[in-house]
Amino acid sequence: MPALAAASEGDVALLAYALAFDDRDDRGPVVVTDDKPLRVTCEALSVPLSGSIGVLVRAVERGDIEQKEAKQKLYAIDEVGAGLNASLVRKAERMTDATA
Repeated sequence: MPALAAASEGDVALLAYALAFDDRDDRGPVVVTDDKPLRVTCEALSVPLSGSIGVLVRAVERGDIEQKEAKQKLYAIDEVGAGLNASLVRKAERMTDATA
């Protein structure tokens, strides 16, 4: 199991909240983070997880935003230095294209 020594109090509280839900409850919380250590911890603890890109794709799927707006937001995330590599951006573009 990953060490939580460097985790913030907020991360620990978020994980505790997510873990408190019954596994049978398919409407439980999803941790949304692009923070690599927190993502690794969520995966190790089987906590449902998404990143910024997943949120954008889901918003297009639900009809909350248009494909064009999702791509604009994706590029904005990339511009602020979120560490997205080119292949990840292309994959996200394909995912939003497929849902539209």
